[in-house]
Amino acid sequence: MATMQIKNPLFILQCHHIIDIGSLLIKNSVPGKALNPVVPASTNPSKEEREMMRSVIRGIGSYAPPQVVKNDDLARLFTTSDEWIRTRTGIEERHFAEQGTTCSDLALKASQKALEDAQLQPSDLDFIIFATLSPDHHFPGTGCYLQAKLGAKNIGCLDVRNQCTG
Repeated sequence: MATMQIKNPLFILQCHHIIDIGSLLIKNSVPGKALNPVVPASTNPSKEEREMMRSVIRGIGSYAPPQVVKNDDLARLFTTSDEWIRTRTGIEERHFAEQGTTCSDLALKASQKALEDAQLQPSDLDFIIFATLSPDHHFPGTGCYLQAKLGAKNIGCLDVRNQCTG
C-alpha cells in the first residue's frame, strides 16, 4: 500500500459562522530543532513517524471582515440589550461579511496571511484541511474552492464539518 507523506498541510479553522477565519500552517521541523517528543519505550517509530512528531506551527493568519456590529446595534433592531447578550454569550461585537462573500473568500485572506507568516507560497502546500460549519456549498467541500483561489494545484483537500453543540 502506497503512503503519502504530507509536509505542508494548511488547516483552516473557522469560528462563529462566517465572521472569523483563522489558518495554521503546519510543517515538519528540522530534526534536532524541535522539542523532542515523548515516545513510549515499547514503540519503535519509523523515520516518517518521528518526523511527524516534530511538527511545528510554521505560520498563522486570521481575517475578520471590517464591518463591526455591536450588541447595541442589534438592540436597535430587536428586543434585546447589550447586557442580555453579554451575560448569556459573552459576545460584545461581531464582524459581518458583505453580501455575496463566501467562507472560502474569508479563508483565502487568512490563508494568505498564514503563508506569508510561514514564508511559504501556495505551491509549497501539499494538503488543505478545512474545518467549517458554514461551507460555500455542501458539495464539493469548501477546501476545494480555497485550493482553486490559492492556485495550489494537484494537492488533496479535506473538509471537516462541525456544528454548534448548543
